[in-house]
Amino acid sequence: MQSSINPLQKRLNASYRISTLFLELLERQFPIDDSRPTMKLRYASDFANLLNVHVNHLNRAMKETTQKTTTQIISDRILQESKIMHLDSQKQRISITSLRSICKSVR
Repeated sequence: MQSSINPLQKRLNASYRISTLFLELLERQFPIDDSRPTMKLRYASDFANLLNVHVNHLNRAMKETTQKTTTQIISDRILQESKIMHLDSQKQRISITSLRSICKSVR
């Protein structure tokens, strides 16, 4: 009995699985806060080692499924997190400033 899945579909399915696992590992590192101040996995090779695949294989899978390299995806996610952290710190400063002004007006 022959498989009804052609070789291209098999490769895309494998790429999809690897991509999904990679993205899940990447997301588990965020948010960066006091309980998790640093990223343990920083490079494509770190993720590839954890997934037990060669870094070239991981890159090929990511490129097939997202049209981006592993490094681009990591960089994009770090940038996104830094924007979130920046916005959070701005909100905190605004809150503190507002609270100070309220306290001054009450005196």
